[in-house]
Amino acid sequence: MLGFAFGAPTRCEVSIAAMNATVSVEALPDLLRPGLHLVVCGTAAGKRSAAQGAYYKDSRNKFWSILAATGLTPCRLAPHEYERLLEFDIGLTDLAKHVSGGDDSLRATHYGVDRFRDKIRNACPRVLAFNGKTAASIHFQVQTKNIDYGHQPNGIQGTVVFVLPSTSGRARAYWKPYYWHACASYIQRILSELG
Repeated sequence: MLGFAFGAPTRCEVSIAAMNATVSVEALPDLLRPGLHLVVCGTAAGKRSAAQGAYYKDSRNKFWSILAATGLTPCRLAPHEYERLLEFDIGLTDLAKHVSGGDDSLRATHYGVDRFRDKIRNACPRVLAFNGKTAASIHFQVQTKNIDYGHQPNGIQGTVVFVLPSTSGRARAYWKPYYWHACASYIQRILSELG
């Protein structure tokens, strides 16, 4: 699933392959490879997503529609097509890989923050976007009230970080698509600058 080009694997590719080989059963596998434009990180796979083996499976979740609306994908993909995101240089992961469920059902011991940071350092995406303040608060180890949406002042070893409103149907009251559009515009701008 890493989708490497022909030739000898790079240091990042070897590191990611080694990490994936040592993982026990995951609720959903990471969708990562080196050099992605964007990696979206949630807290954990929802129960429905884990049961059906597809990210953001709940019909109330806005994830697939906002990717299309922002132009990050050329059309709205179905959840079972999530591996196609690699075609658009987008990856997926979660902070809690071995459990599934809503944020209220997770405990601190479920999260692998250090392992997550290692994955991001090895994959080297241009942008990491937390899908919701809860995932960002776990990573940054601060309360959600102390986190603003949008571009964050601190990245991860060359990766720019955004905090975006959660696409979960449970977070309808906090939905602000503006920040997703701002993240997409940032990615489009840096790619155009690179030529």
